[in-house]
Amino acid sequence: MRFIRHCFQPESRHRVLFTASHGGGAWNIRGEDIASTRRNWKAKREISTAEISEYDIVVVVKHGDQKLFDAVRSAGKKVVFDVIDGWLQPEEGLANTNLAMALELFRKKWQSLAADAFVFPTAQMEADLRCLTPLATHIYHHFWPKFKPVVVRKKVKRIGYQGDDRFLGSWREIMMEICSKRGIEFCVNPRFVRSMDIMFAARGGEHDSFLANRYKSNVKLANCFAMGLPCLAGQKEAAYHETDNGYVSFFSDSKELAEKVDYLLDYDVRTRIHNEFVMSSQQYSLKSISLIYEEFFDKVMAKTP
Repeated sequence: MRFIRHCFQPESRHRVLFTASHGGGAWNIRGEDIASTRRNWKAKREISTAEISEYDIVVVVKHGDQKLFDAVRSAGKKVVFDVIDGWLQPEEGLANTNLAMALELFRKKWQSLAADAFVFPTAQMEADLRCLTPLATHIYHHFWPKFKPVVVRKKVKRIGYQGDDRFLGSWREIMMEICSKRGIEFCVNPRFVRSMDIMFAARGGEHDSFLANRYKSNVKLANCFAMGLPCLAGQKEAAYHETDNGYVSFFSDSKELAEKVDYLLDYDVRTRIHNEFVMSSQQYSLKSISLIYEEFFDKVMAKTP
């Protein structure tokens, strides 16, 4: 099915190969999904030197070893590093607790890569770290294309969290208690996300770090926009503030979280948020985000060594 859709996509001005040394969600979003939007873009994990020569740009998603960057440069092709959250988690998140430490961490990680350009997932990450790069931009994550607007229910039955449950830390127990008192089910990685009434996004414990709060992507909120599901978001989430359309419910502690849950129990409130989220969603569609990549690739190709 993906191949059939790919055949009907437009052709890019540039031939682009997306690759990564590891798979996972970042690869699905920034590799396979983005590559599927143009006929002459391709996503492939294992690539040969011969394949590199067939493209104008190679985009390395999140992880790539030195040999890969060297091979692209040796072939005379442009290499773009789409960094995502490319640090050891939680170890480097715990060890690097301020901007100066973050700058030194990423300077060491990137100094030998000689990438032509960098793509950051947030404006904050670009503002902090673009001084380490020759050319940079930020591009937000698109929402999962299969997500469509839900029907707003009169009564809240379920609040959901989608992602690695280890990242929740103490918020899991807090949310379970808040929901239990209100006769609501708190669902971690629900099989049917669209059966939720509200979504939750925050991190706690060892994953509540300077790097995570400052540089993690907007993906959970983008999915909420697509479905029109209200979002309870941790106050520290920089990407969610950047992409907030004015209707995200931020909280900083358990008391404020409980108050925000009570606020969202109102059907009219959730209906208004639903409508506003759905209207905002198209700027985070796969089509819109791929166009931003296309425009940035123009700048990459125009850049002289």
